[in-house]
Amino acid sequence: ALGSEDRMLTCSSVEGDTIRSANLRYDPELAIFSEMKSTAAASRGSAVLNDSTVSFVVGRKTLFLFNLDDPENPIELAFQGRYGNIVGYRWFGDGYMLIGFTNGFLIVISTHPKEIGQELFQSKTHRDVLNDISISFTLSKAASIGDNCVKLYDLKDLQDTYAIINLEVESGSLHKLEWSGDGQLLSVATNKGEVFTYLTRLPVLGDTYRTSCAYLTSLLEVTVTDLTHPDHSASFSVVTEPVFIALGQHHFAVGMNNRVWIYSLTETKSSEPLLER
Repeated sequence: ALGSEDRMLTCSSVEGDTIRSANLRYDPELAIFSEMKSTAAASRGSAVLNDSTVSFVVGRKTLFLFNLDDPENPIELAFQGRYGNIVGYRWFGDGYMLIGFTNGFLIVISTHPKEIGQELFQSKTHRDVLNDISISFTLSKAASIGDNCVKLYDLKDLQDTYAIINLEVESGSLHKLEWSGDGQLLSVATNKGEVFTYLTRLPVLGDTYRTSCAYLTSLLEVTVTDLTHPDHSASFSVVTEPVFIALGQHHFAVGMNNRVWIYSLTETKSSEPLLER
């Protein structure tokens, strides 16, 4: 799907043939193919999703929903003026949309025919400005940036902000944020060319030996615990982010690719391995 400077929406096949086109009132941006509940499915009492809908922000104020199977009946959604301009939106769940606005508002709407146009959730999450939003489907979390901070939310309860990351950047310089596909990393970019990347989920790595367990507690830290005495644990700094961990009676090893670093369980204050292979 393409939106052009002459305010045209064009949907093409992989061969380049035009399938559908439509005239728009304002400049289009932020095109996303998505799943929208169809009217036919709703009339049968089912909740089948139709994945042939493309959505655009039009004129920074409205959302334009264009169903390729019903091109004569596009849907255009307008929002309260006090929200400001649309800075980003994401589809999630069973045909829902999370939308962020410049004046600090987050809202959720549904594309179900009986609910479309209704706000299911609305909150002013940032005091002065909101710059962008993102969703991690792996984590079922949402994030927004604005007012020199990142705010994290649970998609099941957007009312609760469960984490705030303050950024030491020039006021008003936040630009975009995006989660990695696996939900492990969240990156924030500024309009000054800076990029900040945060760890939001650790990979699950570990090994056991008898009653002891070694597991990754940060990208460069391994913790070893005796499961019969959980209070007796020790943390070890390692030289690289491992992709596997092995635990023995007196040593543990971390490794990646064809390299292995072996550490003594008695040397908790040193990050230097006994052996590197």
